[in-house]
Amino acid sequence: MISSIGIDIVNTGRFRQDLKDFASIRERIFTTKESEYCDQMANPPIHYAARFAAKEAVIKALSGLSQSSIRVPLTDIMIEHDHRGIPKVILRNKALELFTQYPRMNILLSLSHETNMAIAMVIIET
Repeated sequence: MISSIGIDIVNTGRFRQDLKDFASIRERIFTTKESEYCDQMANPPIHYAARFAAKEAVIKALSGLSQSSIRVPLTDIMIEHDHRGIPKVILRNKALELFTQYPRMNILLSLSHETNMAIAMVIIET
């Protein structure tokens, strides 16, 4: 059963800034594994933007479950891919602890991006 949804759209220009400036905030937003994935792509900024949109969409969807604003470190929400290349959400640490009452929670994620925009949609099933 669908319990909550979240969506976010990001201008990829936010991730095209000077790499030195970006490096200082990257550690607060992305895990090492996420950064390694994005950095190996032909156009890293659009992949960073898509992951940021996904994390924001997850927070919105989780807030819908709790009926209040969720505040967790963005690195507690990881965006990875399964063996077929389908994006998936992994909650850890504080993000996971907040939702232990939903042991069968399934988070579905869809990502899309163009040169200037990235979008993510999240559906949470409980």
